[in-house]
Amino acid sequence: MAEHHRRSAGFTLVEMLVAIGMLVVGLTSLIALMTAGVSARGSAELRDRAARAADWVLHDLETRRVWQTVEATTADPPVADGEGRAPGGGAAPEAALDELAPAVYEALDGFPRLRARVEFQTDPDHTGLVLATIKVHWREGGEAVAEVFQRLVRRSPPFPVRVGRSRSSS
Repeated sequence: MAEHHRRSAGFTLVEMLVAIGMLVVGLTSLIALMTAGVSARGSAELRDRAARAADWVLHDLETRRVWQTVEATTADPPVADGEGRAPGGGAAPEAALDELAPAVYEALDGFPRLRARVEFQTDPDHTGLVLATIKVHWREGGEAVAEVFQRLVRRSPPFPVRVGRSRSSS
């Protein structure tokens, strides 16, 4: 009669090595996904901060820069001749407004590590508007990163400023 060897219950060494290998691959993938998720979250937070910083810059431009330039050039609006010159040879108000200098923000209030540069474009067909291109810069992971936002800015003062002026003049 042939002897039958009874196999003992349990796993063989090969089965254990395969299981451990699968576990290592799974855990490595999970750690890589978590690292990528944390990095993506940090990047998304910085991009959100950049969008909020662009809104802050836009507010600053509307309340201080653009409309003050308009007021300064239109305080006593001279009548321009047909060639865009004001009486006395200076530039007419519209010509002065077409040359809004770029604005550079090396530090943004409430937004550490962010910088911004704003450039303006005017359209002769829409003289009441200025296109502000806001480029927000920061460093992420040692690399320079930037987001660009474009907004239309009215050349007239914002409503609260207009109301304040009309009350003070009455």
